[in-house]
Amino acid sequence: MKQSINRISTALFAASMIFFFILGFLIVFGQALGLIIQSGDIVSGAYSKFAQLSIALAVLASLCGYIAYNTVEEKPILEEDED
Repeated sequence: MKQSINRISTALFAASMIFFFILGFLIVFGQALGLIIQSGDIVSGAYSKFAQLSIALAVLASLCGYIAYNTVEEKPILEEDED
């Protein structure tokens, strides 16, 4: 059970991180483009369109990362013989 939860949460973590970084890049790129062409509407529009979803994906990534970290199967530690 732990292994399947770990596999699912790891996949969700990876997917949400990828989309979070893409949206973050779109925000920064849109704001930089707005600064270059001196359009305040583009600067504020890039943030208003992508910020809420980007924050939601960051929250999802943190929760899935926490679940994935805490569902890792621990391997038994082998004690070495002292000769």
